[in-house]
Amino acid sequence: MISRLPPTLTSFIAPSTYLPPTVAFTHLHALHTLDCSGTSAVRDGVGGLPPSLRILCIDKCTLSLRADFSHLRVLQRLSCRSGTLSDDAMASLPPSLEELDARQDSSGHYYGSSLAHLTRLRVLRFAHTDLGSTARGSLPMTLTELELSHSNAGVYLNHHRSLRTLKMADSCSLFDFALAYLPPSLVSLDVSGCHDLTRAAVLPNLPALQVLDVSHTCLGNAALASMPPGLVTLHMERCGNVTPAARMDHLVALRQLYAVGTGVPQTALAACRARGGFAPWSSARTTHDGTVTALAALPDGQLVCGCKDGSIHLWDPERGRGATVVQQVQGVVKALAVLRDGCRVAIGVSSMENGGIIVWDSRTAMEPGVTIYRGSVGGVVALHDGTLAVLCSGDKAVRVLHAGTGGIVATLAKGNARLLAGMHGGKLAIGLCGGSVQLWDMERRAAITSLATQPHVVAQLADDWVATSGGPNMVDVFDATTGECVYRRKEANDGYRRDLAALAALPDGRLAGGTYDGTILLWDTRPGGTRSSSLPAQELCTGRWEHQNDEVAALLPLPDGRLVSSSNTDGMYRVYCTLQVWHVGDAPAH
Repeated sequence: MISRLPPTLTSFIAPSTYLPPTVAFTHLHALHTLDCSGTSAVRDGVGGLPPSLRILCIDKCTLSLRADFSHLRVLQRLSCRSGTLSDDAMASLPPSLEELDARQDSSGHYYGSSLAHLTRLRVLRFAHTDLGSTARGSLPMTLTELELSHSNAGVYLNHHRSLRTLKMADSCSLFDFALAYLPPSLVSLDVSGCHDLTRAAVLPNLPALQVLDVSHTCLGNAALASMPPGLVTLHMERCGNVTPAARMDHLVALRQLYAVGTGVPQTALAACRARGGFAPWSSARTTHDGTVTALAALPDGQLVCGCKDGSIHLWDPERGRGATVVQQVQGVVKALAVLRDGCRVAIGVSSMENGGIIVWDSRTAMEPGVTIYRGSVGGVVALHDGTLAVLCSGDKAVRVLHAGTGGIVATLAKGNARLLAGMHGGKLAIGLCGGSVQLWDMERRAAITSLATQPHVVAQLADDWVATSGGPNMVDVFDATTGECVYRRKEANDGYRRDLAALAALPDGRLAGGTYDGTILLWDTRPGGTRSSSLPAQELCTGRWEHQNDEVAALLPLPDGRLVSSSNTDGMYRVYCTLQVWHVGDAPAH
C-alpha cells in the first residue's frame, strides 16, 4: 500500500499501525511530515525515509543502533520519545535540526556524543537520561528551551543567553551552588522535585523570570526573598521549609500562586487574590479519623461530614474549629441532604440490618436523629417541594418520602435504579442498571430525557447541561433537553490514571472533578467560555504532593464559589480524612 501512495503526498500520519522494517518511503519526494510512532518502520535504520522530510516522529520505535540520519539534510523536528537514539545516531543528525525530543520513560539511558554540530537547535528535551561531559559541554548556544528532567544536572548554562525555558524537574545532583550558573535570560524555570536543594539556596538575578516551579523541594524563606519582582506564576507545593515569616511583599506581579502544603503567609495569598490573581490554597483545613463518604453545607457556614464508620462530623472552617463527632449511626453514611429549613439534615445509611433515613437537627446537634425510613439506602436528595428522593438498595427503587413522617409519596424506576443525583428546576437524575441515566420532572413524576452513559458520578452545570463520569478518566457532558452528548474528554494523557471519584458543579457554571490519585481538576464549562472539544483542565492540586495518591472522595461547592474537598488516607494503623477549602476564583487556562 505504501508503494502505491502518490509521490505528491506531503504528510503521512500512521502511528501504531502495521509498518514492517522493509517499508520504504523514498519514492515520496514531496513528503515533509511523517509519523510512524509505535511501528517497526525504522527497526533496521532510516535509509528508507525520503530526504525531503522536515518533521519526523518515531516515538516508541525500536531504532537500529547504526541508524544514520545524515541524508535527511532539511530535517527540522525529530521526536524519538521512548525510543533508542544511540551516540552514533545522535552524531549523524543533520545541522538543520531545530527541535529534538529524546525523552525516555525510565532511567538507564546515556548520551556521550557531542551536540556542537547542531548549530540551529532551539529545543532539546531529555528525560531519564545521563549526559556525558562531552554532551553537557557542547550544548548549542542557540537553545531557547531545554529539558533535563530525571537526569544528572551537572550543567552550567550561564553563557546560554538565548535560553528562555529550563525544566530540570526531579533531577539529581542539582546543588545550591548550581543555581548561580542559571542564565539571566530565563523566563520559565522548573526545579520541582530536586531534593539536593536546601533551605539556604537562593536564586541569582533572573530579571526576566515569570514562571517558577520549586514544588517538593527543601527551599525555604531565603529562596522566596531572592525571587524576582516580575514573577507571575509560582508553584511551591509541599515546600516544608517555607514558613509564615517568609517575605513575599516584593512579588508585586504575582498572579498565580500554588502553595499546597506550604507555610506561606496568608497575607500573600490574600494579596494575590486582591490583584485578581489565582491562589487556591487556604488555611481552612482539618483532619480527623474515618473515611468521609458524603458532605453537606449548612446555611450558617458549618459543614456536615458523613463517614464510612457511621460517624457524623460537624466542622466550622470559618471559626477555625476542628471537626467534632455529633452523631453515630449503625452503617455507612452514603448521602447527606439539607432540608428546606436549613437546619435539619437527612442522613442516608447503607446497611442490610440498620440502614435507613435518619433526620438529624443541627440545632440540637448532640441529640439522636429520628428514623423515618428503614432499609439500606444508596442515596438521598432533598427535593424543592420539601420531600426526599431516596435510592433504596434492597429493591433498586427510588422512593419519594415525606420528610416529616417518612410516608411514601411515589415510587420510581423500581428494580432498575443504581444512582441518584439532584438536578436544577425540580429534576432528578436516576442512573439505571441497564446503562443509562433518566432525567425526571418531579412535578409531573415523569421521565423526560434519557442519557446514553453509565456514570459513576453525576453533576448538573448551571444551565441545562449534565456532566457524568463512568469510563476510565472520562468526562461526558450532555444537553439535558435533547439527551445529546455535546462534549467528551479523556484525561490522563501524561500517564496517570485520573479516574474521577467525584464531580461538582460550581455556582458560576464551572465543573470540578476529584480523582482516585488525589488530583483536583477544574474545567471552564461556562457559556461563552472555553467549553469545547479541546476543553483544558486546570489542576488545583496534584495527588503526588497534596493527597499523596489518596482518593478525593467527595467535593462540595459552597454558595460563595469556594470548593470543599475530602481525601481519605489509609494509614498504617488507622484511616483518616483531610478536609480542605479551596479558593477557586477565576482559574487561568491550563
